[in-house]
Amino acid sequence: MEDGWDVIYQYPMIHDGLRGIADFLVRVPEPVGGHAAYEPYDAKLARLAAKPGHVLQLCFYADAIEALTGLAPQRMHLWLGSGEIESLEVKQFRAYWRRLRHRLATIMADRWLTESARRSARTASSASTRTMPGDLAGCRLTRVRSRHPEEGEGRVRGGRNHDVGLAGRGDPATPQVSPTRQDRLRRQAELQVVSRAAPGEPPAFRPIPPGEDPVWGHGYAELPEPDGGDVFFDLEGHPFWTPSSGLFFLFGLWYQVDGTWTYEPRWSHDLVAQDETAAGIVAFFDQRRRDHPGFHVYHYNHTERSALAAMTLGRPSEALFTHLSDTGLFVDLMKVATNSFQVGVESYG
Repeated sequence: MEDGWDVIYQYPMIHDGLRGIADFLVRVPEPVGGHAAYEPYDAKLARLAAKPGHVLQLCFYADAIEALTGLAPQRMHLWLGSGEIESLEVKQFRAYWRRLRHRLATIMADRWLTESARRSARTASSASTRTMPGDLAGCRLTRVRSRHPEEGEGRVRGGRNHDVGLAGRGDPATPQVSPTRQDRLRRQAELQVVSRAAPGEPPAFRPIPPGEDPVWGHGYAELPEPDGGDVFFDLEGHPFWTPSSGLFFLFGLWYQVDGTWTYEPRWSHDLVAQDETAAGIVAFFDQRRRDHPGFHVYHYNHTERSALAAMTLGRPSEALFTHLSDTGLFVDLMKVATNSFQVGVESYG
């Protein structure tokens, strides 16, 4: 900074118990009086707008710059995946950021005191290895994903040793997790261990017996009666068709015509055609309901429904899509599957 470089990249910062690496510090040619000569830039894959976590990260860099130079940056910037730069005023976010910092420090201090008491009870020599509350860089936090995408149960991700360990536990090991959920996770881990041991075979699975839980084990209850007008619907897309947007290029429909199952592909090659195709799909569903009042549209996971909602938003077809959706037209088969079977895979997608 003293040498006046225009850009400093991958700059490590340690400040007030936190640490991070700023992607870029960019020199401001003519900084406004009372502000630092360098402002932080962070590169993110988000293509439309900053996410809250991104802003908080930049706030830390701004604090570190102020601590180093005595002057706070006026702005902080996100370099989005679309190539656009989103600039933010530091002062608009500083109070919120510092409030969160204070809350985090309080939580870490409480945890440190609790862990310190436990370690002291086990051995006096452990005091020399304690992590001080402000030294967040010394804390290694590990999060284990133990939920599949829809219902919050069933998927365990944490590596081979974690799966084996969880599968072998018979006693409650985590008091914060209910015994019922621990049992579900243990059974899921057992299936994944069995499946991993036979990589060339179909994954192990078990039907979920219905119980008192109104959802778990009652997946088939989500299925309506079959109807001759039923449609199976799937989308295929390119998420990075342009730097700023994706494209759904194929709308696939599978339905019966005069008792014969027929596949109909509807293609789109640009965003205008995509939106026109989406409107045509909604009109097709509306006419299908008129011809078959009891029909439903089946899809797997939320993409088809949420994508149609986005593609019709603010357009003439929006009201019609909302009506069809609100009256129970769409049936998500992933919810059916994940509440009917546990399967020895990490992802039910």
